[in-house]
Amino acid sequence: MTASSYKVHLLVLIHGLWGTRKHIEYIAESAIKHTARQNAPRSRNVKGEEVKLVVLNARLNESTNTYDGIDLCAERVLNEVDEEMKRVKEDGGVVDRFSIVG
Repeated sequence: MTASSYKVHLLVLIHGLWGTRKHIEYIAESAIKHTARQNAPRSRNVKGEEVKLVVLNARLNESTNTYDGIDLCAERVLNEVDEEMKRVKEDGGVVDRFSIVG
């Protein structure tokens, strides 16, 4: 981590069978609002370090794609996570924490 980079907590949200991102959008909104109340736009971890919350609401397994099997659905989510981590890195961030809600 460089002096100009910042820490990121990447929160990945995955909906259920026949679901869409819209079904769990309220979780993303709640997490962002909770973080903003603490210290917008970043919160502090237990060590007192600032951590920016980045929410990825997985999009590639919507509706009938959920029937493609756990292996293919997991691969799609992994690709989305990889893309988001690259985006965060290009923006100067370092993923320090990772959470997944499904």
